[in-house]
Amino acid sequence: MDFDNYYVENEQKFNALGDAVESLIRNIARQRAIEFVSIENRIKTRDSCALKIKTKSYKDPAREMQDIVGVRIVVHFIDNLQVFIELIKETFQIDEKNSYEENGGLGTDRVGYRSSHFVCTFDPKRCELEEYSGFRKIQFEIQIRTILQHAWAELAHDRSYKLDGGLPKKIRREVNLYAGMLEIADRNFSKIITDIEEYKKKITTQPIQKQEIDSFTLKKFLNEAAIKFNIDLVEEAAKVDEKLAEEVRDFGIKDISELANIFDEIALEAMSEETTTNYYGFLRSILTWYDLPRYMQRAHNGNWNVIDKRYLKKLELKYPDALKIFSDHSVELEEELEPFWESDIE
Repeated sequence: MDFDNYYVENEQKFNALGDAVESLIRNIARQRAIEFVSIENRIKTRDSCALKIKTKSYKDPAREMQDIVGVRIVVHFIDNLQVFIELIKETFQIDEKNSYEENGGLGTDRVGYRSSHFVCTFDPKRCELEEYSGFRKIQFEIQIRTILQHAWAELAHDRSYKLDGGLPKKIRREVNLYAGMLEIADRNFSKIITDIEEYKKKITTQPIQKQEIDSFTLKKFLNEAAIKFNIDLVEEAAKVDEKLAEEVRDFGIKDISELANIFDEIALEAMSEETTTNYYGFLRSILTWYDLPRYMQRAHNGNWNVIDKRYLKKLELKYPDALKIFSDHSVELEEELEPFWESDIE
């Protein structure tokens, strides 16, 4: 059959196949809580197919062209690649001969374009389901890339800048150097993520009293302090971000033990009328009660601009000029009882 006729007759099926593969991968990834940047499908145009047929000298393009339907998965880091590789291998039948992982398809003199490519079909058992029955034995390609691999591919391959040939030696050398830098960056970003995860585990399993103040140690401390002082922390999923940790450091607290000493000294007094709050309210209530002028001068940093009337009246028992202190830092009185830290919650 003439390829143009084959393409026209099957174009609708190709589009349906692309959508089905993308949807299946996306749903499995979400069920398993696997992070990804994007999952998209595309169908080669007839012009693109014609150019590839000419370049590859296919004798039977309808049978030999394996990537008319393609799905591209972009992930954050190299470590994420293997998770999706395993997902693809579990979900589809793989044409091992025409598939490769990461650097498998590159020579030693080429760097940068390192996507994992898999030529796949739905397995016969899945094709017994009605929604997949029309896709039996139709091949499609799945690419898996990191963000940096994707950026390089867009420049060097997809955008057809042809950075891998036909250029003077000096430019080719620069191309390889920059591609190598991307590869090094990609691998080191993955290492950093691994280091962060190991640090989080260490914090979870070891005492943190002498640890420096950061978002991880601060969150663990606040959770433990809430239990100790019988405070119900709502919005538990809300992140403790670096901005909140910076407030503590700017206040002049160097490590968790110093913060713990302040909590032990005044928490029951400061939180006497509060039993439910969140990370922001819990910490800022303690710091403002402990030393309001110091907090506003050093640590406030314009991070919030409304104080509720109830909390102001409480502070005025210890700091009679509290309203003026807040006004000097552009913090306004909110008549309704809205927590002054609420604007920080996303």
